[in-house]
Amino acid sequence: MEIPEDQPAQRAGLDSFRLMSTGRKQDWIDLFSEDCLFEDPVGVSPLDPAGQGHRKSDLAKFWDASIGLGKMTVECVKAKPRGKECAFLVDSTNEVPGLPPLEVEAIVIYRVNDEGKVWSVRAYWEYGGAVDSTLGT
Repeated sequence: MEIPEDQPAQRAGLDSFRLMSTGRKQDWIDLFSEDCLFEDPVGVSPLDPAGQGHRKSDLAKFWDASIGLGKMTVECVKAKPRGKECAFLVDSTNEVPGLPPLEVEAIVIYRVNDEGKVWSVRAYWEYGGAVDSTLGT
């Protein structure tokens, strides 16, 4: 997918999905601004019991508790960019050893700052039995 230069949020989101899918934890963390807010999913969840999202200093812990549990694959189904923001429809699968594949469909909104660093991620998806059992909740 060719990304126009004037769509930095689309580029950042697709880079994020690629890095998650290739297991490149530190490169993924490096995409984010120091003052970022990462909400995946938005609101209260076992990954975020307070529902306040994660700051950059929490991203390694978030990775280990979710993305890094298995082989994560994130596929962009559709992207709707607009300036410093992009809404994505994504399908993700996390293949955690010993468990059925965890499949999630989500709408994820990325926003970047003036330097093109990810400033905000808001992911909308529903928890279900498979997610709860995979994440140990």
